Amino acid sequence: MAFESLKRTPSSSLEEYALHEEKRRLFLKKYGLGFLFLGPYLFFFIVFFLYPLFKGAIISFYHYNIADPTDIFFRGFQNFQKILFSSNSTYFQSFWNGMKNTVIAVLILVPFSVVLPLLLAALVNVKPFGNKFFRAVLYLPSIFPITATAVIFLNMFNNNYGFLSALFGNNINWLLDAKYNWILIIVFCLWSGIGGNFLIFLAALQNVDPMLKEASSIDGCGPTKRFIYITLPQIKPQLILCFFTATIGYMNLYGQNYMLGSFVSDKKQIATAVYVIQDLMMGTDFQVYGMVSAMAISLGFFIMLISIAQLVATKERKGGSHHEREYLLAKRQG
Repeated sequence: MAFESLKRTPSSSLEEYALHEEKRRLFLKKYGLGFLFLGPYLFFFIVFFLYPLFKGAIISFYHYNIADPTDIFFRGFQNFQKILFSSNSTYFQSFWNGMKNTVIAVLILVPFSVVLPLLLAALVNVKPFGNKFFRAVLYLPSIFPITATAVIFLNMFNNNYGFLSALFGNNINWLLDAKYNWILIIVFCLWSGIGGNFLIFLAALQNVDPMLKEASSIDGCGPTKRFIYITLPQIKPQLILCFFTATIGYMNLYGQNYMLGSFVSDKKQIATAVYVIQDLMMGTDFQVYGMVSAMAISLGFFIMLISIAQLVATKERKGGSHHEREYLLAKRQG
């Protein structure tokens, strides 16, 4: 019977089966090892990012009391309405105060976190004496944890026994006065955060075509003009990348304010949006999780809008009158 069944099987079906098995074997041989190494990352990405993201999005539409499962009910968009539009609500005031502080910090930090490492990378790229030492020193703060270095900063800038306060003989209360504390936070962010962008820019500058620099130098172009008109256009992708990552990173500013602003009496003055969310979560009111989730989703939506605006603003225009303008400019210049 088995022989007859095999005999009745069309040869084309056997060929298709063999071809299918061969394709599967080749696929596993080519990509199997990659999936094996990617597996742990995918697992943790799904468990600790995707699941919390979707769970938080669902919770944001509920009144959610984690201490009482019976005190959970659907509220629709009321949580969002309360934090975004109800000016009498404390949640509205806290969230928008945090957003204001966050945006101000981003407007100050992002330009410095792009321009400063770019200038440092340009200096190191000249390869002065000890350039490898400077490269290591500039990147070193990036590998230190925020908590450890923040404790060092707190002791260095302490008004009573701080090393820097004693060295310069000033009486500035860096830890209690919110406006001075913000200066301390900004300095700390720049000191600890420019290392990554510095390495990106350094690698980009080393890949700039030297022939273009040489040709422009022969034509009488000075160092400043060479940097503006030759170097910067060639490292535009790295500039955009660092600008995006810095903006998104500082929109989530929290740890620096939490550590360095721990002695500020009025926390509202140094509270960012993430700070407000974390402060509500760590409080004793267990009914705020729906509201907190709505704040987090709203913050994520604003970051997405900012990212889209940046992409549109930095997108290279092609076609239209772009090439026509370039042609006419080149023709006028001979």
